[in-house]
Amino acid sequence: MTVENNKGVKQNPTEKELLGYIPRNSRGIYEINGTEFARFFIPIDDSWRDPINQGTRERQFSNPNINFLSQSKPEVIKYMNMVKQVANDQNKNPENLRDVFEYCEPLGKVYKLLAQEALEKVGDSAIVYAPDNGGKYVKWILEQVLKDKKVNWQLFQYRMSRQQVDCGPYGKRLGVGTIFYDYLVMMRSFRNQVLFDDCIATNVSLEGTYQIIEDELGEGIHNCNFNIFTSVANVSTLDGLASDISRRGVKNIHATSGIPNYRLNEHGYLMEENGDYTVSDMGLWTKDFMEISEQLKKALF
Repeated sequence: MTVENNKGVKQNPTEKELLGYIPRNSRGIYEINGTEFARFFIPIDDSWRDPINQGTRERQFSNPNINFLSQSKPEVIKYMNMVKQVANDQNKNPENLRDVFEYCEPLGKVYKLLAQEALEKVGDSAIVYAPDNGGKYVKWILEQVLKDKKVNWQLFQYRMSRQQVDCGPYGKRLGVGTIFYDYLVMMRSFRNQVLFDDCIATNVSLEGTYQIIEDELGEGIHNCNFNIFTSVANVSTLDGLASDISRRGVKNIHATSGIPNYRLNEHGYLMEENGDYTVSDMGLWTKDFMEISEQLKKALF
């Protein structure tokens, strides 16, 4: 990032220095023009390309806190390949409900398996974070799986989106815009903190969610168990996120991804080596899923 070095403003401000420039509202949340922001991470002109991934493959990956569901349930690979096929078909359109069904059905099968895996790993009590927009479909799947279970799983309702923000002397940054529909205080009632995401490409959304939890729980976060579940994750991003949470004092952190990914494009989308999208824009593809919810229930449940 390049900014004018006037009045002591640094060329490359740290996150702490940047946040000191942004005002907080009455709730203590950073706010710009009425939109709440959790954190800011990178200059907008920085590339999302991930050079760390070159040559990395699942068989070489050895983080004990991360596993891929496809290793125990190989059908996940088939389902995600079906999602990829729709996402890269030029004749398919997220405005067409028939195409939306073809995208959501195999993705729903993956999240049904992930939800069952989460129940087995986490237990009877948990708070779940799956930010809208992409998280709406994830939460719908979770609701179907949890419907007849005698468990205390609270699905926290909030929205997150990556937004470009003019930060004055610090230039344009990529921020996490957040809208809360539930009270933050409910986070304190659960030791098991479960983060579901439609996919993990960059770490902006999950890192923002973690920071919100840390701000609310304070030192109490060190006694929590963190579990992350997603359909597909960039290996380097997920490894860095899990390692960072562990370094910040959380003793129990585990992540489960349906399949691994090894490449991001310059816009932060998951890509295959041949240039295909792994899942494309999942929020866009799943935004109309409620229009076909009855057909999905018959196919998935």
